[in-house]
Amino acid sequence: CAIAFLNFNFTVFGGFQLETPQALLASLAAAAALEALAGEDWRDAFAVGLCAGTAALLKPSGCAVAIAFACAATIYVSSWRATFKLALGGLAGAMIPLATALIYLLAADNLRDLPALAKQISMYAANSSWQAADFMKPIIVLVLAGFPFFVRGVIFRRQRDRADASTKPAMWMFLIGWLILEILGVAAQRRMYAYHFLVLAPPLALIFGVIPRKAKIGSLAAALAPLTIFSLYGAVLVFQNPTERPELAVSAYLNAHAAPDDKAWKDDATRLLLETGLHCGSRYPLTFLFANYDSAPLEYSGEILKDFDRSHPKYIVLRADFDSYVQHQCKYILELERFPKRRENFQIAWNRIAQYVRDHYTVETSIGHEQIWRRVDDQPAQASIAHSMTER
Repeated sequence: CAIAFLNFNFTVFGGFQLETPQALLASLAAAAALEALAGEDWRDAFAVGLCAGTAALLKPSGCAVAIAFACAATIYVSSWRATFKLALGGLAGAMIPLATALIYLLAADNLRDLPALAKQISMYAANSSWQAADFMKPIIVLVLAGFPFFVRGVIFRRQRDRADASTKPAMWMFLIGWLILEILGVAAQRRMYAYHFLVLAPPLALIFGVIPRKAKIGSLAAALAPLTIFSLYGAVLVFQNPTERPELAVSAYLNAHAAPDDKAWKDDATRLLLETGLHCGSRYPLTFLFANYDSAPLEYSGEILKDFDRSHPKYIVLRADFDSYVQHQCKYILELERFPKRRENFQIAWNRIAQYVRDHYTVETSIGHEQIWRRVDDQPAQASIAHSMTER
């Protein structure tokens, strides 16, 4: 069940969302939590804290599994001494990733940015876009996730299908509590993108597993076939798209012409930076942030231009079909399409970036739909003018 849920193609989107490693770490924490509830060993609680604390670095909701474990342990553990030992072990495990993050933030002098970051996260959620179709998403999730439970729990409910029930109340409380907290975490983000629901897969899979039914190929296939078929269909759609080259053409060009310590910038620059090893010309390598709220395009583009002035990236990559690209973004990014003011500011922001590039850079080459701009070095030109005036 976990394999089917966690590989649901339309949700995973290639495996590069935060929810993917979060689900892995939460699954490890849950396995340790079940062991801790059964054996009351502080070392298992330590593993819960370690894994859940690391998951919380990805998203705060990563700590949901630890909260559910703490509630179940508080109620069902045999003695207060055992509860204390489990609590101490869990806190010790969680402090390792959390203290590591704190040390990094202090060393990088970024700790002071956390209040502003919290405000940004709040504004991001508060400025979510909604339409009537969005309210269908929880229903779709309920149907897709509920169908396997209906098959396993209702259709195969006869005595010959039943297995001995060995699930303890503590385990049920932990699993149900964990699922509820994950649902609340998804709802708190408000955007309800498909991959947000991926974190529901581990608790749902465990609940599916503890239903007292015998493991038979027929019942499992009947329960999981719809999800599996949908996933195969989604994989077919992916493979129908033209395969990309092993290296971006722009990356190949910069690898041939740029120096190792040069800086470069483009929208969605991650792959370019990985393939070239170049330094990023701005702290913001992704303009999708412009869609977060109405004033975000102006704020983030202003920071990007300040970074350009400070770091002077040697190369900036823009789309050759710049106007068409910006209009395409306005049409297909949901938050821009639904909010006129945000869309207007998005266009203003991109035009500011383009004007800056035209003022300080010259086109070096065009590759496909992209142009590579190289910064114009004013110093040699100024030196030449000064030398000419001296000669005169």
